[in-house]
Amino acid sequence: MAYPINWTCPACGSIINNSNSCNVCNYSPPAESGLLEAAKKSERLIKERALAFLIDMLVLNLIIGIAAYIFIATQATGEQLIRAVNVMLLPALLIGLAAHPFYLLALELMLKGRTYGKAIMKIRVVKLDGSRAGFAGLLIRNMMRFFEALTLYIISFYYINKSTSSQRLGDKIAGTMVVKV
Repeated sequence: MAYPINWTCPACGSIINNSNSCNVCNYSPPAESGLLEAAKKSERLIKERALAFLIDMLVLNLIIGIAAYIFIATQATGEQLIRAVNVMLLPALLIGLAAHPFYLLALELMLKGRTYGKAIMKIRVVKLDGSRAGFAGLLIRNMMRFFEALTLYIISFYYINKSTSSQRLGDKIAGTMVVKV
């Protein structure tokens, strides 16, 4: 059976990818060592975290969408309603992007380290010692989302400037580009 996550060979220090034995020294960890089982658990947790985040973003976007719709519906009718919806889409998206760390922080505080997505996936945020995460830890981890997103944008824009075709990193990977029409 192949293992999809990297692990370090304790015999020679090589990084092993997608294999149950070292391709440098042929070391195979014994099943009882838990080395490969830990790698599988780590990969499963990454997938659960990603799915929990997607669930939370769906919930947040539904809340913002419903609130925006109620606001628009009370202010406009008929053709005005269609124009108002089109005008409100970008602000609603920006509000959602700015609000998501605060939304996640509020839920993690109220639900003892969980959000709706984390609760569904049966995961939670805790301190490194396994105890309940406090306000300061939850605040820091959620405010870092702004920095993480900004860092990705900076890297992407840096890549645009280095690219001769003005492609950002996502365009390069997707095999697309933006052109003037």
